[in-house]
Amino acid sequence: MKDFIVICLILVGLTTCNRNPLPENFVSFELDGVLWESASVTTRVLDVGSLFEVEIIAINAKQERLRLKVYSLTGKGVGSYFSDSFGNTLLQYARSGDFGALDMHRTGASCVGSIIINAYEPGVLQGSFSGTLCTGNGNQIIIRNGTLNRLRFF
Repeated sequence: MKDFIVICLILVGLTTCNRNPLPENFVSFELDGVLWESASVTTRVLDVGSLFEVEIIAINAKQERLRLKVYSLTGKGVGSYFSDSFGNTLLQYARSGDFGALDMHRTGASCVGSIIINAYEPGVLQGSFSGTLCTGNGNQIIIRNGTLNRLRFF
């Protein structure tokens, strides 16, 4: 019986060790069904009085950029933030890496997205995001299964 318990514990340990957790300070999502993973991430958080502002810039190996922004005077930290036409909550994506370029897609009046922060503690936030992003001429891209994994900020 003792040997059975030891074998079970070893098997549980082996299956747990084989899991590949996402790295810290990492952003990933599916862009029109293709996996996008960050090579670098910069996160800025301003949490003063009633103001809660988060800006995340993620860049992949091809220098494509994703920008996520939350600006709130009513909510802080953990919660769901939905895009609006004022740009208070915003998702932007630029294949060229230039947010002013014609290939820049963003949420707005007709294209919507959300950012969900499910963990917010000193120096680290974690969450998810998704949305439909549009260019000025109506082209759309779809972002699904966005993950914000243990993003560090100071």
